[in-house]
Amino acid sequence: MEAMVRWVLLAVLFAAALGCGDDPDPPVNGGGSIASPETFDRPPPPPDLGPPIQLPPLGRPSDDPPRFLGLSQFIAGDGEIWLSWQHAEDAITPRERIQYRVYISPHRQDESKFDRPPRHVTNPGITSVVIPDLENGQEIFVVVRAVDETAEGLPGNEDDNELEWSAIPNPVLYVQAESASPGDGRTKDAPLPTLDAAIDAAIPLGGANIHVAAGEYEESTLLFRGMMVYGGFERGFTSPFSDPVNNRTVIRAGVEENLFVIPPGSLLCGIDGVEMDGRGRTLRGVAADECAFRISNCEIHGFKDKGIKLKSGSDPTAVIVGEVARCWIHHNGNQGIQMNGILDVQVVGCAINDNGRQGIEVESLTASPEEKSRIVIEGCTIAANHDVGIAGKIVALPDKGSSGSRIRLKVRSCEIRDNRDTGIGVDVVYPDGLIIDLRIRIEQCRVIGNGKSGIRLDGDARGHLQLTRNLVLGNRGPAGIHLTGDGAVSYYQVQSSAVLANDGAGILMDARGHLGVDHCHFAGNGGAAIDRRGLAWVRLEDSLFHDNGIPSAADRIDDCIASPNELAGPSAPEGIAGSPWLDTLPRQIIRLSNSTMLPADLAAGTVVEWLDDGIARRVIVEGERRTLDPPIPPFESPGVPFLFVWERRGGESVGEVSVVEDWRPPPGSDSPLLDAGNVLEIEADGSRADVGPAGAFFGGHPGLDRGGPPPPRGLELSWIDPPPGSWIGTPVWEVWFTGGDEIPPGLRVVLEVDGVPLVPGLEPELRSLTIRANFKIPLGAKISVKFPPWPNKRGERPQPQDNAFEYRMAHEIDPAGITALPVEGRLSFPGRATIQIPLQVRSEGKMRIRLIPLDPPWSPGWRLRIVDRASGVLLRIPGTDQKLETAAGEHHEGALLLEVPPLTSGLEPVLEIVPPPGELYIEDAAARLLIEG
Repeated sequence: MEAMVRWVLLAVLFAAALGCGDDPDPPVNGGGSIASPETFDRPPPPPDLGPPIQLPPLGRPSDDPPRFLGLSQFIAGDGEIWLSWQHAEDAITPRERIQYRVYISPHRQDESKFDRPPRHVTNPGITSVVIPDLENGQEIFVVVRAVDETAEGLPGNEDDNELEWSAIPNPVLYVQAESASPGDGRTKDAPLPTLDAAIDAAIPLGGANIHVAAGEYEESTLLFRGMMVYGGFERGFTSPFSDPVNNRTVIRAGVEENLFVIPPGSLLCGIDGVEMDGRGRTLRGVAADECAFRISNCEIHGFKDKGIKLKSGSDPTAVIVGEVARCWIHHNGNQGIQMNGILDVQVVGCAINDNGRQGIEVESLTASPEEKSRIVIEGCTIAANHDVGIAGKIVALPDKGSSGSRIRLKVRSCEIRDNRDTGIGVDVVYPDGLIIDLRIRIEQCRVIGNGKSGIRLDGDARGHLQLTRNLVLGNRGPAGIHLTGDGAVSYYQVQSSAVLANDGAGILMDARGHLGVDHCHFAGNGGAAIDRRGLAWVRLEDSLFHDNGIPSAADRIDDCIASPNELAGPSAPEGIAGSPWLDTLPRQIIRLSNSTMLPADLAAGTVVEWLDDGIARRVIVEGERRTLDPPIPPFESPGVPFLFVWERRGGESVGEVSVVEDWRPPPGSDSPLLDAGNVLEIEADGSRADVGPAGAFFGGHPGLDRGGPPPPRGLELSWIDPPPGSWIGTPVWEVWFTGGDEIPPGLRVVLEVDGVPLVPGLEPELRSLTIRANFKIPLGAKISVKFPPWPNKRGERPQPQDNAFEYRMAHEIDPAGITALPVEGRLSFPGRATIQIPLQVRSEGKMRIRLIPLDPPWSPGWRLRIVDRASGVLLRIPGTDQKLETAAGEHHEGALLLEVPPLTSGLEPVLEIVPPPGELYIEDAAARLLIEG
């Protein structure tokens, strides 16, 4: 009877899981990255689970919290859990004195869990714990944090990682292939012979933890809700902890099947400690659809299509939530991981390499109106994939809209290297004018040697796209960082980063939005440090520029230092000869056309570094031939090889030259970077901030730092409308903030007109701020809107940098008599009255009229039309019956567009703008008008 019930349930759940079984993408180049089965018929090397922890450069001590990667193993049993982790590292406290606090919560991402005492505190140096007396069937979420010591031996700083794992204590079933005494699986001495048999036995239990011993298993599996499969146990189950590297639990399936299917449902399912071998013929390793899942400590390789596919539908309740943690995903025919839909997913501590297409593809990330979706990719190595390393697309829900949705995409502390296409590429595809809370963060990453650009962000929406503390090095393509997009108010920020030795520009700004660059270092790029195309507005501050191929220009330059002929534009600094003015950075970057031929001007004894590998090498000259000692490995990257030149003086010894970058000038040195930054930014010792990454408020070392996130950001500026660089008709600005609960009372706004500070009117709301100029501004005046540093709440990172945006004043929009074109500005519709704007008759050329609804952001009520002023008759395109009118459809989002051809002379055409019906909305309507032609 139980078997019959199981087959009925299997049929139902397989039908529900069909969304995971669609046709695979065709492999790139025939799927050549799938290795032969024989390749893996041997014990694998330990998985590369991401870059190691880095301590501060040159061993400078600090009072920072320990650098800690969080949990590495979380196994659930019957009423208890087993936890373990790797040692934390601290600049002062030795490993054996570091303690660990275990926080347990019944809810995912429960921020209050750190406000109460931890469930358990270990003795110093302990890296594992067993917690008993837990209730079966209740899912729990665990975060482990490291704590160093004070000088007095008391608990000191706690790291602030939020890497959260989940599990459910439940009865245990044991599985061991070819057991000498197979039984019912309820005890270690009587295990079941197959995983399939364990699932049969688990169904009546309503949830089970299946512990699987080392061995080879031939089966494909549909997990039921509440089931977790843990592999990697030694035969006989003598230890409660698994060791997947040395105790290989290898599971294989037949042709064209998914090895594991996780069905829809909110109760946790997952796999830990298992090697999934596709043998080049099984379709996917894991297919999961609209569920809660965990996939951890697994090796997933050799699958015909994807290693992991995660998918949800477009229904607001159809969310897929969970984590992929500490997995090695390689040599699959298409993507290592593919995600699609409404997601709350973390990918943590994984190595994802040599897959036939993208390492990670976010086919679409979307959210329901007023709801949140997020993806966090943290502590991963994503390398040598045959397409983009991380490819993401953020979209609105079809037909339902996503107004007010919150979208989060964060890539943090990852190494993205040697992928054949772009390292990280993110597309944002949203209707113009739609109000969403969009945050894209790429921070503390090393993006090196990718076949095209290192990072490409495409912003077609209102939002904040921020790159912080990244090392972007030696990438090919048009730029190290390529910014594109049609979102006029998208705000791109590049902060505290080093952008070095890329083939093209350092940053290519090919977008309609605006760009702020602060605390950065640009050197050795083949093109300009900042290459701007189009009408984007660019501000540079507190940054260092030298040895780039082409000069750069910006609209506003503050507190920057550059070599001669590096920067141009308003307030560009006078160039300083010599570079880079830091003893702890390379003196020169040389790109090589051939990795086997070194430049002839490198003298014997010159100290160089190959591809930023951290090894000091000496130039050896033998006749006309130059080599390096130690020798360099074969160059296989899709990028262009390069050398960092650290010391050009001849000599035999390299012992005194360090090739570990320290972005801070030595105290007491004569470096022009010292105390030369923004006067509003103050360092911890009370001195004025330094220039470049040295003075970066995010920390002085761009690139990888696995030490946990900085303190919570608090409030940050997300976007400002109208965008800077605009000629504005009405001096009113809408500013949207993100990250904080409310606008702090200490936030100030300074409005300058031709350099004279004036007091604006401020209308704060929960997350937005309206700024109004309550005075007449003369035509052509230069306007600056400045936000001095504002306070954040206690415990949050301060906001030390200022934000400054510039504009020019055009004619104020006068609905009674506008004839000048083009015109851009804001319109208010008190009482929902129709606005009429006279237009000039043109005998040639089209006129394009765009209306961007602001309040409400979209509605079926908006209309644009052209009428004759005298008769009030709706005009038509000459020679046709087509009316010169456009209306927002029922599901319209974004701007209305009306194209007006040349009109017959003798008419007095008037543009009528009709707002939504007044009875539908309580407040007045508002829109922005743009007329071109």
